[in-house]
Amino acid sequence: MTPDGARDVLHLRAGQAGVTDVHPHRFRHTFAHRWLAGGGQERDLIILAGWRSDDMLSRYAASTAVERAHDAHRRLGLGERRDPATGSVSGRSLVDGVTGSPAAFRGGDRRAA
Repeated sequence: MTPDGARDVLHLRAGQAGVTDVHPHRFRHTFAHRWLAGGGQERDLIILAGWRSDDMLSRYAASTAVERAHDAHRRLGLGERRDPATGSVSGRSLVDGVTGSPAAFRGGDRRAA
């Protein structure tokens, strides 16, 4: 099957399923996000995706970088709030409720909460 044929089948099946805005390239972004969110190494992703520069990693991973950072923070349990009187953990992370674009965490976007 040609690349155009694969794209046509994808669009046909997406239409049948009622899914909009589907294109083959989106799967590369999903793959990159799931790889990194699952604990995969960046260097391995670069090799598997066939990228020649770190710039591609930044481009593909940027759209979900904030989500991955929050997930990692919660998983590691760093910065949990403790009640000084009892020493118990409140169950709420310091990053709960923090939003923003990847640029916010690079210092380029001052809108982050």
